[in-house]
Amino acid sequence: MDQKEINKLTKKKSGLVIATIITIVLAIVFIAVSIGVNGNIKSYYQLELDGQAVSGEEAYINVVDMYPFAEEEFEDGSYDDYYIVFDDNDSAYLLCVDREIGDQLYHDLYQHIDEPSYYLVVYGTLYDTDSEIEQLAIDGADYYFDWQGSVTIDDYDDVFLRTYLVEGESSDTIILGIGIMLVLSSIVLLIALIVSAIVKAVSKKNKDIKEIRKELSSYPYYRQDNTVISENYILYRNKNKISIYKLADLLWVYSAPYDAVKYSLICCDRASSKSFGVFDNKEIVDGLIDEILTHNSSLIVGYSKENREEYQNKKKLL
Repeated sequence: MDQKEINKLTKKKSGLVIATIITIVLAIVFIAVSIGVNGNIKSYYQLELDGQAVSGEEAYINVVDMYPFAEEEFEDGSYDDYYIVFDDNDSAYLLCVDREIGDQLYHDLYQHIDEPSYYLVVYGTLYDTDSEIEQLAIDGADYYFDWQGSVTIDDYDDVFLRTYLVEGESSDTIILGIGIMLVLSSIVLLIALIVSAIVKAVSKKNKDIKEIRKELSSYPYYRQDNTVISENYILYRNKNKISIYKLADLLWVYSAPYDAVKYSLICCDRASSKSFGVFDNKEIVDGLIDEILTHNSSLIVGYSKENREEYQNKKKLL
């Protein structure tokens, strides 16, 4: 039998490999797209210079310092915190972030307080401020910077813009999030693939398949459709499922009606029984059984109550 035909019978198509490859490719695509989108997003500072710091624009801030001035509680018990932040151009902006993220940003900046050039990049989308946010921002600035009431809401435009950045709502963040999820999925699939390969390498079935591949390329064999009998094995392939028995381990074989016309070959060892194909008539199955008998003459052949009892007794003795 040529190598192509041997592979067709004995090699399984791994859906896990295909899924892993697709997931990795998608992860690379999403992350690449995210980087591309990311590269097109301007800083809040640049948008201000260009007169484009308006609601709906995506932007980022290189945050070097931050001061909390307000909070917003939601029905689920979560919070958004509002900060006055300064960027690496010493410009002041308003930032809204989820509390956990804000705490992490604040902690990271504090850890690098002795590094003047250190900053954290925060991406998001711009929204218009309202009168409440503006008043709270002025009150917060007055508190932190000791203005002693010298700056009021009437001076708001001299201090802040009429927009603020909401972290995490930019399109690149969503795309990057999907990319990261796909990366994590790829890692899980790769681990599963490695474990599968290890299990396959040490499994008895895989060793048997390796042996029958050698036999099919070197010794005479008997074949009916997808059922093959080699020197020491019988193998049946049904789509991507492979059933294999060592002929010396078989105890009982018989033909069984599949429908009104067709028949199956049933092979039993001490542990289990398996169907080895569906054939057009009983004569084909009888030919397979005759071939098996040339390799193992001690088999119980044919289905009957007596043979079933003999099979059970043989199993007890093994």
